[in-house]
Amino acid sequence: MTPALFGVLSWPIVFRIPLVGDLAVSPHGLAMGVGFVVGALMMIRRARRHGVEAGDGDGVHLLDDQQVAETVQSLLGWSLLGAIVGARGFHVLAHLEVYADDPVRVLAIQEGGLTFVGGVAGAVAVGWGVARRRGHDPVVLLDTAAPGLAMGLAIGRLGDLAIGDHLGAPTTSAWGWRCAGDFNPVGGPNAMERVAPVPYPSVAVDSGAVEPPVVGCFDVPVVPTALVDGMVALVVTLVLLVVERRWPGRGNVATAWVVAYGVLRFVGDVLRRDRRMLGLTGTQWALAAAVLVVVAWQVRRRAVT
Repeated sequence: MTPALFGVLSWPIVFRIPLVGDLAVSPHGLAMGVGFVVGALMMIRRARRHGVEAGDGDGVHLLDDQQVAETVQSLLGWSLLGAIVGARGFHVLAHLEVYADDPVRVLAIQEGGLTFVGGVAGAVAVGWGVARRRGHDPVVLLDTAAPGLAMGLAIGRLGDLAIGDHLGAPTTSAWGWRCAGDFNPVGGPNAMERVAPVPYPSVAVDSGAVEPPVVGCFDVPVVPTALVDGMVALVVTLVLLVVERRWPGRGNVATAWVVAYGVLRFVGDVLRRDRRMLGLTGTQWALAAAVLVVVAWQVRRRAVT
């Protein structure tokens, strides 16, 4: 990532990184994978430090380090399935008109169309159910998962930056991003060639003829909303580490994750060009609901105790 003229950020994008023969890897998928592994390791470390209880017919007992690692890995496997279903489901619900005439396309996740907020909702729902069935406290497990989730998101956003995804509107600000070229396969799957940026369809977008593009390589600076969200995730990670150390009570870290990320992402989504319902994006509506539910839960819990 190098600064270009007038202070605008600029770097080329690439959708595939050639390996051997026709084998290639997506930088987007690679960043998501690395983020998931880092987040999982952070969760295992915290679960071992704080302890994980399991209930069975003989009562409640504390798991040893090996059992904690196995428990977390199993829960993460189930949560990953829930994340995929939730991420895809949230996207489909927000674009029903696209899939109404061809429902089979709902399964075509290779075409893209996964949302982070939907993925988190799906992961939490499935993980919560599995944890309860196995006698674990799902709130404690969410506390151990939150810092890793935030860090994993920050790493995953690097993949969005690598492929030019989540683009905002054209901008004249110094922190806008201009694509320096698009590395595309020409003449074969891994015969990469750098292609010049294409003109931004400003006239068509302004007239309403087409929706604003959210991914691509254009010849004008645009708002890098993925960069904004990645920075938000890093800030939230630091906030959670502070909360974890100073206010380690049950549910505090998970609550801080929802509130901190929810508020900051809600504000950051103003920069996005996603479709809106009553002035807000689908993500903003979901985050507002999540923050209200979590805050209400904390208020009720403190009133009872």
